[in-house]
Amino acid sequence: MLLYIAEKPSTMILVKKAYERSNKPCGDITFVALAGHVCGLMEPKEYSQWNLKWKDLKLPMVPDSFRIKSIKPDLVKKIRDLIKSGDYEGIIVGTDSDVEGNGIYALLEKNLHLEKMKAYRPDRQGNHGFLQKPDGLPYLPQGCGYDAGILDPGTI
Repeated sequence: MLLYIAEKPSTMILVKKAYERSNKPCGDITFVALAGHVCGLMEPKEYSQWNLKWKDLKLPMVPDSFRIKSIKPDLVKKIRDLIKSGDYEGIIVGTDSDVEGNGIYALLEKNLHLEKMKAYRPDRQGNHGFLQKPDGLPYLPQGCGYDAGILDPGTI
């Protein structure tokens, strides 16, 4: 089973409708939607190393290691609980294919410690499929990409 994480509810609804009309070539998929940014970097005041007055701080302020927090804890908890309760082979990343969309998922992935889980992203090279992660994890099963008509606007 796969988990599809959309960047916004409207995308999730459209993709889910299209997938259900395509005879589910990848089997069961659980669909969940984010609401934009759900995780973010901690603010400088949240780091103990900067528990000083502004005039005493040395600039630039770069932490020893960046830490991530939940901006929308209820939504992050919902996704965490879904992942714990399900037997998911991987996650289809349905965030936008731009820098911001990749960042939204990257922060969620780090916050929930999903780095070892397979994450499939739509192929932006026009190959009508899905790219594998740089670590060489396998592609989605044959027929589970755009070639299956899953995201063909004509099927919605």
